[in-house]
Amino acid sequence: MTNIDVLQMAVKNLLKRKLRTVLTALGVIVGALCIIIVISISIGLNRNMEAQMDNFGDITVIQIYNWSAFSGYDKNNTVLTDEIIDEIMAMPGVEVATPVMDMYFYMKSGRFVNQIMMRGMRTDAMEAMGYRAAEGRLLTPDDTLAIVFSQSAVESFYNPNDRRNSRPGYGGGMMFGMKGGGIIIDGGMGVSVEEERPKPNVDVFNDRMTMSFDYMYTQPNDPNYTPDVRPPRAYTVTGAGILGESTNWELSYYSVMNIDEMKKIRIEYDQWQRAQSGGAGGQQTHGYERAMVKCTNANSVRAVSEKIQASHSFDYVYTPTEWIDQVKDTMQSLQITLGILGAVSLLIATIGIANTMFASVYERTREIGVMKVIGATVRDVRRLFLLESAIIGLVGGTIGIILSLAVSFILNNIGIQFFTQMVMFGSDGGQLSYIPGWLCLLSFGITALIGLVSGYFPARHATRLSALTAIRME
Repeated sequence: MTNIDVLQMAVKNLLKRKLRTVLTALGVIVGALCIIIVISISIGLNRNMEAQMDNFGDITVIQIYNWSAFSGYDKNNTVLTDEIIDEIMAMPGVEVATPVMDMYFYMKSGRFVNQIMMRGMRTDAMEAMGYRAAEGRLLTPDDTLAIVFSQSAVESFYNPNDRRNSRPGYGGGMMFGMKGGGIIIDGGMGVSVEEERPKPNVDVFNDRMTMSFDYMYTQPNDPNYTPDVRPPRAYTVTGAGILGESTNWELSYYSVMNIDEMKKIRIEYDQWQRAQSGGAGGQQTHGYERAMVKCTNANSVRAVSEKIQASHSFDYVYTPTEWIDQVKDTMQSLQITLGILGAVSLLIATIGIANTMFASVYERTREIGVMKVIGATVRDVRRLFLLESAIIGLVGGTIGIILSLAVSFILNNIGIQFFTQMVMFGSDGGQLSYIPGWLCLLSFGITALIGLVSGYFPARHATRLSALTAIRME
């Protein structure tokens, strides 16, 4: 028998018992659908977790937090000073270390105003910490009141006297995001509306800019404001550069200045706070509240972190690799669970095909005997039954792949609205299910292999039947 003859006979036999063939293929379809969807969800979660890791920043950067010693509440903790920072910087495996100070500033440039989040750090640590200038340059140690602006800070200048900035909703609504010259407002009752705000006409490199830590600096005509003390002085600043876009939110929203200058400003801020409270209040600060330590590579992070904690007493030393390890362990457990579920579904499909093929052999015993008598070889009989089971596997696998793509689309466009409440997704919203091309090919190959494996023993049984005995059977 030629290959075409065997193929035609196999298809004819399958179509002769349509219901049984459909029900058997249905088992393969469900198995392929389950294995693809569970793996695609696992891949989707991994991709979203990786996106979240990018958002959290460089995994080689250790964060040191020391609130209690900074505010003077805990005398036993190590005060985070420049000398301690230099000591940490000299540890093996450390590339650079810098103290960090964060403050809010209120800025004016002509008729435009702005509120920006400012970070003070050592200028020689900026490049190692991942800062890149899209325009201009990064800071140098000689810079005093120079600023490297974040993209969001440049884009969020606005004219408070422009009527488009005083529409209903701008005062009563909550601003929760910006993009370009626009602003997104929470209009209440969970409804967000996007208002188009005039794009700021501020050249941070050439325009005159001043800033203050006093909130009322940009609201001088507020009739409800009656200062108890003389307003603090304003600082004239210059723009050194504008940071490029980054998935790390800290690099996207914090502008940067020389920490030596910010320390001077912080002293004036504390004095002004005490003056406002009659000399009895104001925060008494000690050293730095935070520090960042950049390690030479990810493998040295754990050792550096342990050495820092062994040498000094800080409130909290955050090592990103610990969180990543926990996430990886969780994801691995989830992948194993989902893989087992998919394997069970394929096992059931395999049993279903084998059961169908054994039933087919017993029903067609006489036919097998006739085939052998008229000249069909043992190889022809084996090929016939293997081909029938392989066709069931291939057809079921193909339909299963098509259905899985449809289910994946539904999950990503409808189901994700539910799952986003429980799963962390990337900055672009993420995908709950992601099916790469290799997964479709793998599923197609596995279902074909399942068909062959399921048909092997029934085919072997058919080849061992005696032709004369088979013919005599009713």
